[in-house]
Amino acid sequence: MKGKKRYRKSVNSHKQISQDTQNQENEKRLLLYRYMPYEAFEKTIENWSLKLTIPYETNDPFEFMPRCKNLKDVTDKQILTAKKNPPGMLCFSTSMTSAAMWGHYADKHKGVCLIFDFPCISKMVPIMSRTDTIQSYIIGKYENLEKEPDPKLLIFPVMYSSQRPPSVQKHAYDTSGGHDFGQLIRLLTTKDQSWEIEQEHRIFIPIKDKNNSIKNRMIFSSFHMKYLRGVILGPRCPYSKNYISLWIKQNHTTSKTSNNIDIYSSEYHPIEYKIIAIEWIKILRKMKSNLFFLSIRYIALLVRLKIIHHPNNSQSFPFTLIKIPWMPA
Repeated sequence: MKGKKRYRKSVNSHKQISQDTQNQENEKRLLLYRYMPYEAFEKTIENWSLKLTIPYETNDPFEFMPRCKNLKDVTDKQILTAKKNPPGMLCFSTSMTSAAMWGHYADKHKGVCLIFDFPCISKMVPIMSRTDTIQSYIIGKYENLEKEPDPKLLIFPVMYSSQRPPSVQKHAYDTSGGHDFGQLIRLLTTKDQSWEIEQEHRIFIPIKDKNNSIKNRMIFSSFHMKYLRGVILGPRCPYSKNYISLWIKQNHTTSKTSNNIDIYSSEYHPIEYKIIAIEWIKILRKMKSNLFFLSIRYIALLVRLKIIHHPNNSQSFPFTLIKIPWMPA
């Protein structure tokens, strides 16, 4: 009887470890970038908030416009966010080297590029079926995976297509995670392939969110500023790293986060059409190297845990005697 209880306990423990390790495998750090002119950067630091983009104010005329049978069917009713309560957006990019992005969004390379470091977990959102899904990221730790996340904790990569997405079915505003919600997200995150250079990720924030503020008819959100890690100065930025660092400390003293913001200079790549921040690239390489060795160590630990908690394991089981020198006992 005691043997059966011991066996069940071992199996349950093994299942829990498997679930935890699966969640941990989905954990990652998502580095995203946001370009802006220098004047906007100053306001961002002074107000410690990011300006939300209202969907119908975007520079893409096809934004949130579903496909239709003919041109006569294109009405205001088909433009999802043109009426009533549209969500605000925070737009980021996975690239900080794009010369075009520096030119379009950072005042012809005279502005800055903010670095955001989001700890998050990966999760697929269903659209029409379990196999038809959209990639998403939830900001936070894996322990909160089972809880319904706050909308501003969801990050969605933009999908690029030659065709506009289909119309959203009724009840699509139900954010309980059902298929209709997935259809809505597909509409909100699908753009023409010509925009693919932006490698965009989006966060949707309700206009009436408690972290929002309204100034001069513009809406700002302060929630995500705690994930600001650094600032890359454009190649033509007229200010030095020391000046920017001192200015941040003088103009934003209400948050400890401002003391942890690193400043990086950038330059033009000698061969390719890229903007490079050498100091930041070195840090990225170091981070990737550390993640590689940690992943090897983590896999070895998984193997060891699975062996130890195997139901057929006994004191005489030979593989329990295997020890890896750099793995903790």
